[in-house]
Amino acid sequence: MPNGKPGEPRMGTFPARVYPVRWGERRYLVAEDRGIDFVNAIHHGFEPRDDSWGLFLLARGDEKKPVNGLPDLPASLLAWVRKQPLVLTVTHVDAPLQKGHKDFPVCAYRLHFELPPGETLVKGMELRQIGDRAYTTAELIQAGAQSAVAEVLEYEACDEVKSPPRRDWLFSTGAYPPTPRP
Repeated sequence: MPNGKPGEPRMGTFPARVYPVRWGERRYLVAEDRGIDFVNAIHHGFEPRDDSWGLFLLARGDEKKPVNGLPDLPASLLAWVRKQPLVLTVTHVDAPLQKGHKDFPVCAYRLHFELPPGETLVKGMELRQIGDRAYTTAELIQAGAQSAVAEVLEYEACDEVKSPPRRDWLFSTGAYPPTPRP
């Protein structure tokens, strides 16, 4: 079998396990292991989408159908859909860690955040930087009751990164205030 082991997911293959998600009149299929990714897409404005191309399976023509309220996600995921964004300041940046290999270097930075009282986040949630580098994303790799750690990946050697993460950077969870959309 080219490019992988039997049963191993590959780019462009149908997920092994999916569950249906209704959102208004729309019908999605979400891979069982990508639920938090669907929540991230909602928070950052990629879902609900207005065209047929997207990161999640959507029934043909449903991109033109209205949504209202929140999607019919399992309760364990629906609890993570935020109505208000949470903005966090980096409290500490660990020394960079070189990953990847010589032909495809990846520099990883671990960012630490303190959470406001009563706030919780979940591993896999994606934060987006606010400001000049709004395309920078950080994925939560640890989340506790009072703190969280996220990882930012730069696709170059650590000694070549021109603008490494700093303590004054702000990140947001994003949010989705459920209002009717045509």
